[in-house]
Formats: sequence, structure tokens, C-alpha cells
Amino acid sequence: MTALPLCKHQNPLGACPKCAAIAAAPFTPKDLAREKDVQAQVAGLYVQVGFDVTNLSQVRASMVRCGIGDLFLMREGLAAWHETKLDGGVQSLEQERFEAACRRQGIPYVLGGVYEQLAWLVERGLWRLPAGVALERLAIPTLVQKQSAIDARRDARRAARHTLQTTAPEA
Repeated sequence: MTALPLCKHQNPLGACPKCAAIAAAPFTPKDLAREKDVQAQVAGLYVQVGFDVTNLSQVRASMVRCGIGDLFLMREGLAAWHETKLDGGVQSLEQERFEAACRRQGIPYVLGGVYEQLAWLVERGLWRLPAGVALERLAIPTLVQKQSAIDARRDARRAARHTLQTTAPEA
């Protein structure tokens, strides 16, 4: 039998009184309108399940590579990236390229907010849902459905860019 993952207080996930308030947050997420707020909630949950989180998100120009993920995550030999997006948010071309590079190299890459994060944690066995609660009941699309939606938005954006380039007036 596999041991349950522990929180940063060394208690089984879901059984730590210190983590109880944060542990409940993904099941009743606030209606957050700003990506910055979603990112703070996502980072907080990663910390609660034992990740070291480095926030690389900056609103100003920086010396960091364009497109790099917002959060870099490390936990017991696992490294991953999380790009925070609000529902309906679209990646930039640089972010798409960075995601593709991560996937080619087998580096986990999570795209989205709390629901996508929770689906990823459950899939990896790093989060345990309460008894009787399934991912489907939380209205989390499967990763395949999510990827299909992302691909459709990406294709539509590329088609629009192509249309703009081909219809631009010649000088």
C-alpha cells in the first residue's frame, strides 16, 4: 500500500488542521477576476502539498526569457511549470513554444487555474479528493478535453494572424 502524500506539516493530506482552510479552497474557489489572484491561490496550494514554488511572473519587462511559465515547482525529484490563465485566457506564441518544449522533454506543464492544478495533482497522486467526490463532480474537464480546447483556440488565433498578414495592404 502506498503512503499518502504529506503536507508541509508532515500530516497526511486532508488531515492537517493547519492546512484545513487552504485544503478546502479548491472545492469552493472564489470567483477571481484577476490572474494575479488565481496565481496566488494556485501557489498557496502547491506550497501546502510540499512544493517549493518560485514565482517568475512579472508585469514589467525583465531579463527572463519570454514565454517562460509563471511558477516553477520542485518537490522530491519532481520539477514542473505552471502557467496561470483565467478561464478563456489564451497563451502568447512564446508561451505556446515554451509549453511545447517542456512536453518534448517530458517536463510537466500545467496550464490554467485551480481546477487544472487540482486535476494534475490528483492525476499524480499528490492530492486526495474527499470520499465520494470525483473530478467530474468538480466540473474539471479531462486533460484531453482541455488540450483539445487549447488547440482549437490556438488554431483559431493562428488563422486570424494569417488572415491579417494576407489581407494587409501593400505599400
